Amino acid sequence: MKTMTRRGGILLRTMVTVMVPLLAVVLALGYHFTSANMQDARDRLDTRGQFMAKHLASLSEFSVYAMNFVELRKHAESILNEPDVALVTISDHGGNILVTASNESMQSGKSNMNTFEALVTRSGVTVDDYPDEGDTGTRTPAEVIGKIAISLSDTTVIRKQKDILDKGIIITVLGLLLSFALAFFVARSVTSPITRLTQTVDDLTGGHLDARTQESSPGELGALEHGINQMAKSLEGAREDLVIEVDNATAALMQTVRQLEQRNVDLDIAREEAQRAGDAKSEFLARMSQEIRTP
Repeated sequence: MKTMTRRGGILLRTMVTVMVPLLAVVLALGYHFTSANMQDARDRLDTRGQFMAKHLASLSEFSVYAMNFVELRKHAESILNEPDVALVTISDHGGNILVTASNESMQSGKSNMNTFEALVTRSGVTVDDYPDEGDTGTRTPAEVIGKIAISLSDTTVIRKQKDILDKGIIITVLGLLLSFALAFFVARSVTSPITRLTQTVDDLTGGHLDARTQESSPGELGALEHGINQMAKSLEGAREDLVIEVDNATAALMQTVRQLEQRNVDLDIAREEAQRAGDAKSEFLARMSQEIRTP
């Protein structure tokens, strides 16, 4: 039980140590990937809207100046055919709407409109019939004669951002799983040798001096495994020497016991002989005393 507790503690601490920086890196990369791509999708919409507004303003310069509504409508409808364009408005310099073209399917209540404007300007160059040498003419400043307003729906952008977010979440989750697997592999590579060493030490403590650990780790852990095996070998050799010494001492003791038993037997025999000699002496003395008293 203690071994499992120690193993769990080391494994948990090692995994936490390895996973914390990996999680930070994965989450940072996932956030950067998702936010950057979502912002890029929004920037592309803004760039498209500004480009189309400026392009339509350039195309509509002569038509606005000449109040050619047919050409203005053609220009507006050509822009309306572009993706995400919901509304095109062309107005004069006073703000009066000249042409409006709309796409009803793009004007849903669920979508937001992003409006991009560009000024329609007229600039002219007056060239003299007989300019002086080096004279290129007189350039007049640009004159604002109208304004273009193009409204783009962000439905496609929102769809792209959702797709990017989903992909970002999937990539982040896969990165987290990979980080967990890597952290677990690194933690096991560290804890497995320690677990084997702990089990070997427990076996040696329990009296199993023939226990050995597998020497498969590099570096300091490999040196520790080799050291524990050498210690176990020394302990086993010392136990064998002790057993031999105990056996020799036991044999000597048994021999001494047998010698003492033999001496006891010899003493018993000698005592019996002395007892018989004493009895014979007493009997002899008694008989001699009797003969002396009887003339």
